[in-house]
Amino acid sequence: MKVDAVVGNWVEKLPSIVWLYRTTHNNSTGETPFKLAYGAEAVTPIKVSILTIQRQHFDEDMNLEGLRIDLDLLDEIREKALQTKVTNRQRIAQYYNSKIRPRRFNAGDLVLCKAGFDRDTR
Repeated sequence: MKVDAVVGNWVEKLPSIVWLYRTTHNNSTGETPFKLAYGAEAVTPIKVSILTIQRQHFDEDMNLEGLRIDLDLLDEIREKALQTKVTNRQRIAQYYNSKIRPRRFNAGDLVLCKAGFDRDTR
């Protein structure tokens, strides 16, 4: 959903748009911003309203222990996301650089100057 599409009541739609952004997997990191911030996946309101196996067998003590373990692993998750991001950037740079033809200019070669560039100010 785009804010442009909701002209009159965008303020009312903003929380759902922000929630959607925070819970959607990011291609560059491979994780959701929510998981990178809190160490656990968010439970969407739809999943809360539907009685699932996870909700039937929910144990608060086990859940708290699991959240503590997730918080301990949060640094590893963030490091992995950073490594994924760096790897993707390197791959993009390699692809971009493979399309560039290197050219060498020597003193006295004629080159096209940008319009409005004053050669006398060099």
